[in-house]
Amino acid sequence: MTQFYVQYLKSDSNQVIISSSEFRHIAKSHRAKIGDVIKLFNGKGLVCLAKIKKISKDNLEAEILEKNFYPKKEYEIVLCQGLIKLDKFEMIIEKTTELGVDKIIPVYLAHSSVKPDSFLKKYERFKTIAIESSKQSDRIYIPEIFEVKKLEDLFKEQNIEFLNIVFYKDSQRNLLELKDFIKNSKKIRLFIGPEGDFSEEEIEFFKKQKNSYFASISNNILRSETAAILSVGVVKLMS
Repeated sequence: MTQFYVQYLKSDSNQVIISSSEFRHIAKSHRAKIGDVIKLFNGKGLVCLAKIKKISKDNLEAEILEKNFYPKKEYEIVLCQGLIKLDKFEMIIEKTTELGVDKIIPVYLAHSSVKPDSFLKKYERFKTIAIESSKQSDRIYIPEIFEVKKLEDLFKEQNIEFLNIVFYKDSQRNLLELKDFIKNSKKIRLFIGPEGDFSEEEIEFFKKQKNSYFASISNNILRSETAAILSVGVVKLMS
């Protein structure tokens, strides 16, 4: 059953009024009728079944029939992606959301060809892509998309013990060699460089960080967006 996103859906709701783009999606694209049962989620663990009671020009009213809340798991995959061209970053959001990434953090690095300001302007679009991909892939929680951060800021005042995996083409260790670390870690951060890869200074920075490992994911040189999507998929399978 196709699910629809209602941000303001609450556990104490007995009915809901759906308007705007999601109303058009339900009423126009899916041609829903009065009496149809639809699946709704708020992206924060609440999933409901609702029966359409009324459809007007601009909205529809539905009665909540069933509510289920799914607690968020402690396990977490965080993709720390070096800034790349916007269309490629959008692809990363779409595909890694389908694969089960929990958070995506764009990181400004030395070889990034895109400036942080251009990412900031697209922030709402990034969130929309994550929502749409979550709907399509039947996810309960929508991944969190962060604003651009600097690499060093990710390692400041780190209260959570992360396993940090840095994907680097010159690494002598294959990702599969980290399988035991991955299985025994609840919080994993995956670092992917931009088109020009990490700088020598950034590599030296990673070497000094606690619980950080370099790994390769292919014998071939991959595009940044390919490495991001592949790494999330493989780590998800190994976890």
